[in-house]
Amino acid sequence: ILVVYLIILGDIAVGSPPKYDGLLSTWFGLDAGKTWYLARPFVVAVIAAVFLLPLSLLRSLSTLSKVSAVSLSLAAFFAAASGALGTYAALQGNIQNGLSSARWWPSFKEFTHPSDLLGLVATLPVLLTSYVCHYNLHPVMKDIQSYTQRRMTGAVDLGLGSCTLAYIVSGIGGYFLFNGHPSEDVLKSFTPAQLAPLLGDNFGSITEIAVRASYLVVLLCHAPIVSFGLRELILEKMFGDEEPHAGAYSGVTLLIVAAAYVFSVVIPNVWTFLQITGATAALALAYIIPALLMLKMDKTGSQRALGVFVLVASCGVSVASILQQLLQLKKA
Repeated sequence: ILVVYLIILGDIAVGSPPKYDGLLSTWFGLDAGKTWYLARPFVVAVIAAVFLLPLSLLRSLSTLSKVSAVSLSLAAFFAAASGALGTYAALQGNIQNGLSSARWWPSFKEFTHPSDLLGLVATLPVLLTSYVCHYNLHPVMKDIQSYTQRRMTGAVDLGLGSCTLAYIVSGIGGYFLFNGHPSEDVLKSFTPAQLAPLLGDNFGSITEIAVRASYLVVLLCHAPIVSFGLRELILEKMFGDEEPHAGAYSGVTLLIVAAAYVFSVVIPNVWTFLQITGATAALALAYIIPALLMLKMDKTGSQRALGVFVLVASCGVSVASILQQLLQLKKA
């Protein structure tokens, strides 16, 4: 997930070739492909070293909770802005007749070949990656005040419900705002050129800066929480019940951030990386491992039947997604 964050941060700050229409490229008025200090690898390295690494070195989730509150507030602003702009675009007839022309469900008439259906199934891991938070539940449980299972379950339900609402509002808003053709990373579409026809040049530029800058801060604030669980797991395997010394803590944090940076430079396309991680790690964490635990804990009851269904379905989706990626590589 941290790799995905760095890829999106690069999209926001610099953009992608050949346009390079990120915030820094727009502000400086220079071609990031020809200016070394605006080059994507350099800018992402600075972001990782100056912002992500210091925040990731914080050792308490209670301290990070203040940073997380800022992140959640700005994420809500992004969803609200996307929804409001999308509604305005629909009312202005940006997509023919607005709601009547929107495609809310896949058109199965277009599936003329098995690979078409395979492509639809392969999108599921990308969606499922957005709900993977399992690795942080136990660290959160340790720091939650007056912990009870009921309070923890309520917090998880609230988090999943809020995320779903934000995804729906942002997705539908982006669809209408960008005439039914948003980029795979919707933030790439928030450019003055695409916003100007609807909002005008001046307000389009202001909106672009506000939306992109706010989401950049969202990712910077939330990334340390994403890496927290992985670091705790590595340190637990290294030291067991002993308290890790400061050097080990800093070293593991540095390795995590450095590895995420390298992958974000090697695979700069967020959709490609989401497909890979979604089909493997995300499905394993969110569905395959929980299903195996359900089968182990419940030998005969309804939970076992549910575990079998989840295990078979998740393995099927994983195989379908991997096959889809192999077919795409073959075509390329």
